[in-house]
Amino acid sequence: MKKLILLVHGLGGSKETWGEFPKLIENDEAFRDFDFSIYEYPSSIVSVKDIVSPFSKLLSIFIPPSNLPSIQEIAEGLRSELRIRYAEYEEIYLVTHSMGGLVARKYLIDALKDDATTLRIKKLLLYAVPNNGSDWAELSRLYEHKQIKQLAKKSDFMTLLNKENRFYKLEEHLDVLYVVGLQDAVVDEHSALGYWGNTQYESLHKGHMDIVKPKDKNDLSYLLFRKFMGNENLSVTKSNEAKKTEKLKETPFLKNIQTILTSKRLITLFSQDYKEIRSEQELLKQKMQAMFKENFHHLRIPRVKNNEAKYFELLAKDCAFDASVRSVDAWHREVSTKLSQKPHEKLFFYITDIEHGDEVQNRNFAELIRSLQSEFGNFYAIFVGKRKLASLVYGKDAKLSPLKDIAQKMFFEELEDNMNMQDIRQVLLDLKANGENVCAFLDDEVQVTWDYYSTSVLNTLFWRNLMVNVNDYYQWRDEMTKELAREIFGCDEDVV
Repeated sequence: MKKLILLVHGLGGSKETWGEFPKLIENDEAFRDFDFSIYEYPSSIVSVKDIVSPFSKLLSIFIPPSNLPSIQEIAEGLRSELRIRYAEYEEIYLVTHSMGGLVARKYLIDALKDDATTLRIKKLLLYAVPNNGSDWAELSRLYEHKQIKQLAKKSDFMTLLNKENRFYKLEEHLDVLYVVGLQDAVVDEHSALGYWGNTQYESLHKGHMDIVKPKDKNDLSYLLFRKFMGNENLSVTKSNEAKKTEKLKETPFLKNIQTILTSKRLITLFSQDYKEIRSEQELLKQKMQAMFKENFHHLRIPRVKNNEAKYFELLAKDCAFDASVRSVDAWHREVSTKLSQKPHEKLFFYITDIEHGDEVQNRNFAELIRSLQSEFGNFYAIFVGKRKLASLVYGKDAKLSPLKDIAQKMFFEELEDNMNMQDIRQVLLDLKANGENVCAFLDDEVQVTWDYYSTSVLNTLFWRNLMVNVNDYYQWRDEMTKELAREIFGCDEDVV
């Protein structure tokens, strides 16, 4: 399978934007199976139209002409590059900086409009991208610069792009990571984050330009890129965080999972919004790999809709199955054969990204897992997910909940919580705007058991992390959240 890493620079950029990045990729054994290239397009920082002054000729030497392409035209150019120059690549990984991220987003949205099932882009990395525009772009009032004007926060381009993104959500079709520069004076944190409530981001103590100019292979900008590309298991110089992680490999949480697997053999493992689970998830994954060795398989639920053949074909790739395994029945025969032929060997599936999958195929896949778990004592699996996984497993209709009776429910422990009071306030305001009311759940005497379909308001409060699960009962995250809820909803202190 041919794979390509393609870098896309930003406003006024070129191949020089990336500093040592290209050399680091080319010299990294982790990417020996990847080809590498840079997409360049006409851009400049300043463009002046119709300068009428004695110095116009002099200025024209230093200031490029104003006939620059729009972001839409640059995105169309990217489409042509991918379709013609890079036609042979089955998997493409886009790494973007600043305006280059908007170029990539525009291209991807247009591609999804055409046919989501043919999308070859697998990952999108957005370094310091003005997803909601930039205050710096107000310079467009002084200069007739097409690209800068489009970067303004209230530009027609920015408004339309974000409106389209609400309908063609990129995260449902590929892996996306937003990178915030905490010292970025060009793109503020809110804009780099992309949207309110986004949890797929990293923050680096970098400025707008040095965020894509790693000094060496141990620079955080490069380490983040390397990890996102899926090569985190390869050896790198250990940071303090990595050394800390090594010490945590035998945590009570991991031991508990191992104990449950020996008897239950199937676990549904959940996290809520605003919970950072990547380090814990990686520890769990490493532990399972060590336990099951070559019989460990990480299955990433595909981002395809209404296409059973493609759904199971992509899952088959994760297990190195034959490409002809393209249906739930074929999958069942393939796995059953493996389990039957080696009854003393344990087979383990680590299953993620179910929130991106097609609902019908997700249910078919869950039925498959249930069948394998019931038929074979040497089959094990862990599902990792959020609300959609809970809906599949604990829904009202038993036909849609094939795992409910056989799966052990668990939640990640000791997670980093990145929710702040502004986030909490916004969740409560959204609930109020939708006609919900939380007053009945503010009294300490009111106890409701954890149930995905208890009420719509409890559902939202829990998955948005305003409530937590304590011994299978709902509980408010803290007293400050309860007080804020009383204030916003106008609840009486004595209400039950």
